[in-house]
Amino acid sequence: MKLGARHSPSGARPELQLPFYQVTGISPGTFFVPVNSGSLVAEADEMEFGAYLILTNGRLATLLVQNILTGDDSTVASYRARKNGVSVGEPVLIANNAPGPVRVDLSFVTVSPGDTVGLRVTFPAFAGSAPVPKLGYTWMP
Repeated sequence: MKLGARHSPSGARPELQLPFYQVTGISPGTFFVPVNSGSLVAEADEMEFGAYLILTNGRLATLLVQNILTGDDSTVASYRARKNGVSVGEPVLIANNAPGPVRVDLSFVTVSPGDTVGLRVTFPAFAGSAPVPKLGYTWMP
């Protein structure tokens, strides 16, 4: 019996991992991060290209950011979860030279079939090389 797969009050209820986001080609500005693409889409008309589509009722759990390659300076980037094109929860703030991980609790954000979950990131101007961040959501059905 795999107790981690039980969905009752008497057993563990594991979080599910939504697809990873990886960000490359960082430049100053505000962008959307498409799921599994690695490229940034410039913010325009509040469109969310490549947002993750939710298929069942549940709630978000966490948003986590980790710099898998750190940058050269301590400039702080901001990562914000979005539900249906609207920012939710606190932003994740992480310095370019910090490995992380840094996470924010999103367990109060409920989702329903048809909702979209996306990411909006803001990078200020920074000196030296940029970090390579990897981002992940967890979700509870």
